[in-house]
Amino acid sequence: MRQKYKVFLNERYVLLTNEWPKKLEKSKNFLALHSKDKSAVIRAFDSFQSNKSIVKLIIVHNDTGELWDTFKSLFEIIPAAGGLVFNENNECLMIFRKGMWDLPKGKLEKKEKIKECALREVEEECGLTHITLEDKITVTYHIYTIKGTPRLKPSHWFLMRVDGSPKLTPQAEEDIDKAKWVTMKKASELLDEAFPSIKEVFKAYGRKV
Repeated sequence: MRQKYKVFLNERYVLLTNEWPKKLEKSKNFLALHSKDKSAVIRAFDSFQSNKSIVKLIIVHNDTGELWDTFKSLFEIIPAAGGLVFNENNECLMIFRKGMWDLPKGKLEKKEKIKECALREVEEECGLTHITLEDKITVTYHIYTIKGTPRLKPSHWFLMRVDGSPKLTPQAEEDIDKAKWVTMKKASELLDEAFPSIKEVFKAYGRKV
């Protein structure tokens, strides 16, 4: 069975997997490694990070769990959670943050549970209340650096619903300019201006319905 983890660095990504991708030979501008050795993983990631012409780094090993543990050890882990929220008209909630379309999410607070974080962030970022939390959709991963410290953020995404079509209040202090209900057709258009990890949430949701 194929196991994989996809970790985004802006528009590029690292793929950790136990099988070589079937379409790899048709891909361009990639770096591939078959190892779980930490020093080899570090060298490959450093090359990927410094050379922006490399659009993906593929690291393969039959023990994906051990490979994933090795890769995670390179970063400070910052868990987060958020939601894909639907109203009674089956419209989904999208926000516009820092020039990109996004979904409400945020970092886990001390002693907070993942589900509690997901609900709190949607409430705070969009002014919603009385949210029904349903199943987890997926977990996405992305890398960023703050003050020289590389961080890996696993974002846990949940399906959520609200009654009616309540007014949305974007949280300006979180750099959110807009919050709106949109049809799934409109959402698919807005995804052209969204981060790849947000596209992964919609893909995962589509596989579940």
